[in-house]
Amino acid sequence: MTPEQKQEITELRDRNLTPKQIARKLGLRAAEVTTYIKEQAEEKTLARVASGELDPVFECFVNANCADYYLHENPDPIQETEDNIDRGLALVCITRKPKYDRFIVCTYLLDVWCLGVKDTMGPRQLNSDD
Repeated sequence: MTPEQKQEITELRDRNLTPKQIARKLGLRAAEVTTYIKEQAEEKTLARVASGELDPVFECFVNANCADYYLHENPDPIQETEDNIDRGLALVCITRKPKYDRFIVCTYLLDVWCLGVKDTMGPRQLNSDD
């Protein structure tokens, strides 16, 4: 495979073409294109890991009570009262997506009024079905 073909594969892949579509366009076998795409992905991942960079955040969730309190209802500093005591606990779920159909999930239980981080669930690797 020539350097020009490799560059063209990279450009076409950035435009979200499938390996099969790229192979047809360039007159290559789909297996060759797939192999090159996988090699490039592995190199990028290794470079990112070596630099200490984390996988991109896919989604971040916060329970509704806590999110409503902080985002909409009360711009003033938080004060513990009977009405908002349950809003002092926040459940935060952060999902990162290192590769297709794979996710890394961490959760945190936060006590805003007193303890800070009460509990965590370390990184768990899941697929999209989980």
